[in-house]
Amino acid sequence: MAASAFPLFLAAASSSPALAGVLHITTRLSAKQSPRVFGMAEFDVTVSGGGAYANPFDPDEVAVDGVFRGPGGLRLEVPAFWFAPYQTQTMPDGALDMAMAPSSPPGWRLRFAPTAAGSWHLVARVRDRSGSAVSEPVVFQAAPAARGDHGFVKRAAGAGKRRYFERSDGAAYFIVGENVGWARDNRGLLDYRDWFSALGKSGANFARVWMAFRPLESKATGAGRYDLRNAALFDEILGLARSNGLACMLAFGTYGDLATGGYWGEGQWPSNPYNADNGGPVPSSAPDDFFTNAAARKLYRNRLRYLVARYSAYTSTGFWEFWNERGGAATWFAEMAKFVKRADPYRRPVTNSYGTTGPAEVWSIPEMDLTQTHRYGDDGSVADIAPDMPSDANAHSVYRKPHLMGEFGISWRGDDGKFDPNGVGTNLHNGLWSSAMAGNAGGACIWWWDSYVHPKNLYPEFTALSRFAAAVDWPRRAFEPLDLRVPAAPAGGPAGHRDLTLSPSAGWGAMSSGTIVVGDDGALRGEGALIGTLYGPDKPDLRSVETFEVTMPAAGAFRFRAGTVSDRAEVRVTVDGRPAGTFPFDARPSGPRGYKETTQHPEYGGIYQANFDVTREVPLSAGRHTVAVENVAGDWVSVLSYEFTGALSSRYTTLRPLALRDAATGETLVWLHDTESNWKNDRDGVIPRRWQGISVPLTGLRPGRYRAAWWDTRSGRIIRTETVTAKRSKPLSLKAPPFTRDVALRLAPEAAAPARKAPAGARGR
Repeated sequence: MAASAFPLFLAAASSSPALAGVLHITTRLSAKQSPRVFGMAEFDVTVSGGGAYANPFDPDEVAVDGVFRGPGGLRLEVPAFWFAPYQTQTMPDGALDMAMAPSSPPGWRLRFAPTAAGSWHLVARVRDRSGSAVSEPVVFQAAPAARGDHGFVKRAAGAGKRRYFERSDGAAYFIVGENVGWARDNRGLLDYRDWFSALGKSGANFARVWMAFRPLESKATGAGRYDLRNAALFDEILGLARSNGLACMLAFGTYGDLATGGYWGEGQWPSNPYNADNGGPVPSSAPDDFFTNAAARKLYRNRLRYLVARYSAYTSTGFWEFWNERGGAATWFAEMAKFVKRADPYRRPVTNSYGTTGPAEVWSIPEMDLTQTHRYGDDGSVADIAPDMPSDANAHSVYRKPHLMGEFGISWRGDDGKFDPNGVGTNLHNGLWSSAMAGNAGGACIWWWDSYVHPKNLYPEFTALSRFAAAVDWPRRAFEPLDLRVPAAPAGGPAGHRDLTLSPSAGWGAMSSGTIVVGDDGALRGEGALIGTLYGPDKPDLRSVETFEVTMPAAGAFRFRAGTVSDRAEVRVTVDGRPAGTFPFDARPSGPRGYKETTQHPEYGGIYQANFDVTREVPLSAGRHTVAVENVAGDWVSVLSYEFTGALSSRYTTLRPLALRDAATGETLVWLHDTESNWKNDRDGVIPRRWQGISVPLTGLRPGRYRAAWWDTRSGRIIRTETVTAKRSKPLSLKAPPFTRDVALRLAPEAAAPARKAPAGARGR
């Protein structure tokens, strides 16, 4: 694709004769109608007198910029970009893609979105080796914003600035959406049309889009030169996103760009234009030098300048993301975050993503606006993503920035349809609501958009959360997590204790950060995360000890169920600091048999991974104990479950509340979730229980009258409302309506103003 488009550009750029005379620049507004606030105005820019430029993408050779001055002293500076006209065209295979527009020469273009109505004044300037020049001013009028157009995404300026986002005009922007990484080759833009339309109709307002597989720079273009066909494709994508009310997170690159091999063969370093073997500045044997090599950093800054020039005027460009699941030197991230913030006149949020919590030195950079995590199970090892959301949000709360679960799924190896063939969508549902109620900047974003969400039509899950979120004034609420007790079982149930089984929710790369306190109600408190993989000395950077504090009402046992073992592992269990058991596992054919099957993996250096699915246990006496579990040898072992026999009191239900409260207003949000509602039970045909007579006690409320609205989380409709009165130093007990699986509550002061929101059908634009 790039090989056919790029030579056309080169011919147009290099064949023009050198123009004698002084460097000169002129501009004109491309469209005749007056642009609207937050709408995109385009200006054609003509540069003459500077000769032919070998590489118009290099700002050291030629740089064109526009300076816009507007009402109230506004001043915005925008870089221009080298442009070749492309148009959509149906390809021989039926895909809708980009083709060079006939008889349209390349040239310079400026894109600008006015941020205020009134008179604007543009002066363009050019600088090259021969000198500099400025254009005559262009004056134009910006009309008020179109109805439902709320502008750019930005960090909240009000009470919610720690956790949430808003739009330019102050409208709340609570993320509801999914990943839409790329389109299928035989469909192209037709896929984006279908997916974005379905998301927009559902009320979703977000899509995370990868640029990696239609890159600006490639082996064909070489580093520092850009594929204008691919660039035009993202113009179309962002245009489709805007028309469907979506803000996109543009992920510039992925870990595969600097890797070789991989599970799916995703390593692209051998063909990366920055690789010295392809003429780039980075030694082929040291791809990590990309982050420290001066020439590579300069080329990357040039790319950022081009991205800002071409795509920043789209309000559908919601976020800049440097890498998908790729870390690097913190100094690199600081340099690039500062650069893109200065270059982008609209100062949209900047982020990166990791499969784990991510490094503090990167998240602490002031220009990094959004912390982000990705979480998956390993081939069904995680029964439910919901318990992982509060621990993940808590792990990032120290940075006092919005946080997002940017990817999640039942397994990283394949789509959720393998585990949910009937399309019930429980894991998607639980991920959306648990993320929202854990204090994140939105619902968690599922990965399997093309093979699961769309073919099984799971878009109504986005509708429900979108409707609930629209009732909340997120930017003006300083919500913080609220610790609620597990609801008591309805009177008349059997007394006693039963086994407590804990299913790990933290996926690959997650590390425990403290002790998990196991309550007799089954709730987990403390600072630890329930990790699903115990790493051995072969992965020292991921090693951690899983520690529990539990009170046993009678003598019993601690058990763990081992799943997949990579190479070998040795799990050591200590109780109150004393060794209680050591359990070896060996996946190699030469080792002791004990697994169900083992498979060699050439993509991981030829190691064997085996499925054990066995349970090991150590005894526990009655009383309080500290139980620690760690892998002291080999590579890693996945843990399917942890169990404490006889530790769960029958006085409590299997319901788990997640709650947020704004201390200033008393507004409280609660999601009450049955932990038995998960994809495994759906797959196994377990009928969800219908709950009646469940009370939720709330303490610490400001005295006054409140409106309690109970929401059906599947339809996104209010099913019951009532007015209640909170009294000083007295708990307020609210009885939930009958429900199955889960239910949500919004408790708001009667005097509270309604949330600011977009009109129906225009939310998030």
